[in-house]
Amino acid sequence: MKQENYDFFYDIIDEACMLICSETNCNYLDALIRVSKDIIEDIDDSRLDASSLNKLGEIYDRLNERIVSNEDIRLAYNFLFVKALKHAKYPLDILIPDSIGLLFANIIRNYYDYNINMLEINAKCASLTNTIANFLELDTYCFAQEEDSKLATIAKYSSNMQDRDLVVYNNKLLDPLEVSVDTIFGYLESKTEDNTFIPYKAISKLMKYLDEDGIFIFLIDNDFFSYPDLNNFRNSFTGTLLGLLILPDTMFQAGKARSVLIGSKKQINDFEMIVMNMPSFADAVKLNEAMMNIEAWVRELSHIVKEN
Repeated sequence: MKQENYDFFYDIIDEACMLICSETNCNYLDALIRVSKDIIEDIDDSRLDASSLNKLGEIYDRLNERIVSNEDIRLAYNFLFVKALKHAKYPLDILIPDSIGLLFANIIRNYYDYNINMLEINAKCASLTNTIANFLELDTYCFAQEEDSKLATIAKYSSNMQDRDLVVYNNKLLDPLEVSVDTIFGYLESKTEDNTFIPYKAISKLMKYLDEDGIFIFLIDNDFFSYPDLNNFRNSFTGTLLGLLILPDTMFQAGKARSVLIGSKKQINDFEMIVMNMPSFADAVKLNEAMMNIEAWVRELSHIVKEN
């Protein structure tokens, strides 16, 4: 991974996007979708004159000048996402920080020792999926669920650009899916509907898609355990809540403190959920110590879950 490589890739995609924005008067997110689709499939010649099409072809041809890794492409897309979301007036905090993605990846890597199928819920641009998949030494088959059609589309094409055939379900979180996976992860935002806390309902619903020995890893808001229907959730939940990693407040905007909730589909009797306060990710020594403890704990969890 070299900055010059992802800068190179970013500059080419950005140049193509700006050309399309100028010629078609679309926003940058629509242009990014179109450019990504152009490269994966075929150039869309609608609303572009011959001169613009020639310029676009020349821009795309420059992609062959250098070998760019999947990780370089992912990093470049992260910057492209920021620009695209700003132009389309989406909140930037829908992008999950790389540091959290690497934490998720570490948990998955230490839990599984075989190739896996994985599902990201509320995937947005699927940056979390691609962070995890690029980090793992396992082969992965990836699925994503995202309600917003534009975000679902850019999730698919940006993943395709990284040689990843992401299957995206463009539907609501609680809609049925046709999928069976080893692990489910993503951000469960605190929302209520009809006096029901959606994350509780979502976790219960998602268990049907999870392998018997599988785990889920959800980024949650810190008010997760404070809703009135918590007892109903605990009584009806057939799996096990394994651990809670409380993330530093400094990672998020004021009032947006979050944690990582880990659980299994299996019900393990007399299991006490571990709760850990994560150190600042800027403190390399303390973070490394915490990660070593988490990795050892996850490997132990893997044995416990599979033996029950």
